Amino acid sequence: MSLSNRVKYALKAFTYNRPTTELIPYLPRTRYDYQTQAGDGRQSAIIMACVRWLQRTFPEAPVMLEHSVAEDEWEQVKKHPLLSLIDSPTPYYDGLLLQSATIADLTLTGNAYWLKIRSKASLPVQYWWIPSTLMEPKWPLDGSAWLTHYEYYSGATTNRLAVEDVVHFRDGFDPNNLRKGLSPLASLFREMFTDDEAANTTAALLKNLGVPGVVIAPKGSGAAPDDAKAVKEWFKANFTGDKRGEPLIMSGETEVSQFGFSLAQMDLRNLRRIPEERISAVLGVPAIVAGLGAGLDRSTFAN
Repeated sequence: MSLSNRVKYALKAFTYNRPTTELIPYLPRTRYDYQTQAGDGRQSAIIMACVRWLQRTFPEAPVMLEHSVAEDEWEQVKKHPLLSLIDSPTPYYDGLLLQSATIADLTLTGNAYWLKIRSKASLPVQYWWIPSTLMEPKWPLDGSAWLTHYEYYSGATTNRLAVEDVVHFRDGFDPNNLRKGLSPLASLFREMFTDDEAANTTAALLKNLGVPGVVIAPKGSGAAPDDAKAVKEWFKANFTGDKRGEPLIMSGETEVSQFGFSLAQMDLRNLRRIPEERISAVLGVPAIVAGLGAGLDRSTFAN
């Protein structure tokens, strides 16, 4: 058997069909399931900042069609059914929305799919975006063919789609399923989790930290409960709201102490910089163009 035939035979026999993320439920050196906690990336502000930048900038390069007229010479085709179809793929949304959804899926999952709707003459007349989570390439378990069809999970039913009716965009190869692209998020679950936890911690401190701002402690024999309540109400009426910052003069011997965290102590900015740097690096979007602080802090401007 020749080398090329051996390679083809090995690829056909590669029948593992589970997504990459199922193969690695835990990241190295940890038994915590960061993947489940981090989600699919669409809940991460850092990831969506990068994805949104890609969605906004991708249409800046218009779709063009060229054909070869001579060796190393190409001529642009101004009018063609394919250009019209990409510009208006369905009666319900335009080409910009199709491209936007495709870019998001390709960036987050490494795969993006279009479904072709054909006329009675078998010509494509519509392109529909199909979420990558609802589509799977299929092939026989005996490895007799590389790819036979796609399965589209539309709610409660599974539809078999011909290979020629599906446009499959891939980001490289998933080593655990060579028929699919590789999602970059598999290496970012900890960074996504870290940023989410930092945001949750800050919000929880501001929302749920049930501690007083100051503690007023009478010295000496102490104060009666009714007196303590009166001091509390007097202090709230004269030193909160618009009266914050007013001078305080106590008639008796009293100790006033600050209690709780200051806003500076609750600042988790530095902790959130590392996830921003790594996520933007893996997605290939510089932090500064996505508007992330990790990039803005390191930028210099000159007039």
